[in-house]
Amino acid sequence: MTESPTVRWMFTLARAEGLSFLTLLLVGMPLKRLANMPEPNQWIGWMHGFLFLVFLVALRSAGRVERWPRRFLWWGALGSVVPGGTFVFESAVRRRLRSSEAGETGETGETGAQ
Repeated sequence: MTESPTVRWMFTLARAEGLSFLTLLLVGMPLKRLANMPEPNQWIGWMHGFLFLVFLVALRSAGRVERWPRRFLWWGALGSVVPGGTFVFESAVRRRLRSSEAGETGETGETGAQ
């Protein structure tokens, strides 16, 4: 599968944003609420906010390069506010790229054996 550099960058940011969100929820919030340690939450929250915004820019950029429909971009944006959603979105994009690549080359995935 050939991915444009823009899409590869978006995948990298999707993973980073998803991990930062899960870290915020699973590490930062328990430390803040249960251990009364708000400092880690501030740093993790700042990092997550930055990655969230940069991911949205990369998503829009990849959407323009790949000419994705607006609906697809909305799913990506929605995935960035749901815990683990960016991982699901990345999987959907990879499936879409594989299916469009197979369609362009005329591959159907069938072996032809009967």
